[in-house]
Amino acid sequence: MPLPPPVIADVYKVTLAWDRDQGVEARNVFHVQSPGNTESGVATDIDTSLTGAMFSAQVDTQALHRIFVEKLDGTTASITHALAVTRTGQIVGGQPVPSTCSLISIKTARRGPRGRGRIYLGPVGETVQNAGVLAPATVTALTGAWFTFWTALESLATPQFMGIASYKHLDFNRLINISCDGVLATQRRRQQQLA
Repeated sequence: MPLPPPVIADVYKVTLAWDRDQGVEARNVFHVQSPGNTESGVATDIDTSLTGAMFSAQVDTQALHRIFVEKLDGTTASITHALAVTRTGQIVGGQPVPSTCSLISIKTARRGPRGRGRIYLGPVGETVQNAGVLAPATVTALTGAWFTFWTALESLATPQFMGIASYKHLDFNRLINISCDGVLATQRRRQQQLA
């Protein structure tokens, strides 16, 4: 029996729901806190704030057509939001390396697991990595794009604050830093999809 959804005031779970590509159906989850907002308001603002540069390590066959947004109030079902513009990976004609991901690292002022998180973006295109290390220019581009996304959300009329939602402790810690790691990662659940 699945656990009931957590209740964390004004927090929304956002899922980037990638189309299946090369045997992998990736899902990227992050959380935002936005007092006075709605699921559709959060979805629309995320849609207009996403940029192609955020996916510059992925190949162009990877497509993002929709996102899911769920208010963590314990009762509301998630909504599916069709993106106004399909986002794709930015590497044209490249081959993905199915078991690899670029790792977007999220940090808050809190120490320990409830103060940090990761977004696994992938699979990564083989032209932007070498021996498991992401090209420095790609690391810089991804860090800049995700930083711009974070600050764009905070500057909205109804601000959205990215951060870490602890389902165990039922709290939310706002992000203070976001960056791309230079070493590639593997998201085990995606690796199992290939078997």
